[in-house]
Amino acid sequence: MVDVELYELDRHSRRPERFATLHVNGRDLQIDGDEAKAREIIERVSVPDLDSGATLRFDDEPERWARFLPAALRGPYLTATCEQEFPTPPAVRDLDTQINASRT
Repeated sequence: MVDVELYELDRHSRRPERFATLHVNGRDLQIDGDEAKAREIIERVSVPDLDSGATLRFDDEPERWARFLPAALRGPYLTATCEQEFPTPPAVRDLDTQINASRT
């Protein structure tokens, strides 16, 4: 799951203000905030896949696109920040289990 906050520069305060949050889980999308502006970004913005060097559109791989959106929207007028959940790697999970077992 990836949460992306979208910001635009407020003309009066000259500070970034959040106008929408995208919640992307696999191919599922939920938009909080200004849906029209968010959908325009989703439809128009291609992002660089920082792993492969390819260009991604939202329809290609929505969650991967969302992860790399901040690289494409770097301002000054539009910016994005990304929060994502990382699964616990099996090695760490096994280590936690061993540590907890040794404490009992």
